Amino acid sequence: MASNQERQTNPMLVPGRRLPKQRRSKETVRLIMEATIDLIEVEGFASLTMQKIAETAGINVAAVYSYFPNKHQVVSELNNRLVQERYVIRNQDYEGILQKDADWADAYAESLRGLARMLDEQRGNAALTRAMYASPPLWELHRKNHERVEQRMMDFLDKVDPGYAKGNKVRAKVLASVISTVLELSQTEKDVDAGKMLDELVKLVRNYLKSC
Repeated sequence: MASNQERQTNPMLVPGRRLPKQRRSKETVRLIMEATIDLIEVEGFASLTMQKIAETAGINVAAVYSYFPNKHQVVSELNNRLVQERYVIRNQDYEGILQKDADWADAYAESLRGLARMLDEQRGNAALTRAMYASPPLWELHRKNHERVEQRMMDFLDKVDPGYAKGNKVRAKVLASVISTVLELSQTEKDVDAGKMLDELVKLVRNYLKSC
């Protein structure tokens, strides 16, 4: 349980505001999310303010504060939405691999191409990644999301390769770390060939899984 001091200093622990339930409220939050993407893509997290979000969204700043107490929680909500979208799609990918007769290691490695496309299609994803690294509280959220990815990976490995003698926990950590690092680099580094990096990642993951 967080202490009183933590609640006062950690922007992620500031009590939230009302949840959007009506259509107009949901549209307001959508405008806030879109404005936040626009701003962090151009200016980054450090320059982000609630006033700028309001101006970019074309709404009163009081409307922004009615849903979010600070910019950290705006970015957190944006992150949660993109992560949930990826979670649903990747679960479908895992189920598809489990139902295939083909070699699961090949199928999993190739599925990373779909993951890379999804990350590219999620508007603002690269800028959001940079924002998560720019703030310790947001980085902690990013770390917890990564732990959930590891757990999902371990659950998948337990199903496709339950007899792996060394256990799947470490293997899941290695895969999740390598995959997230390479895909983040391919999105955030402008001087790399993302396509070639993806090809190398697919080859690396396939070889790793087949060598275990």
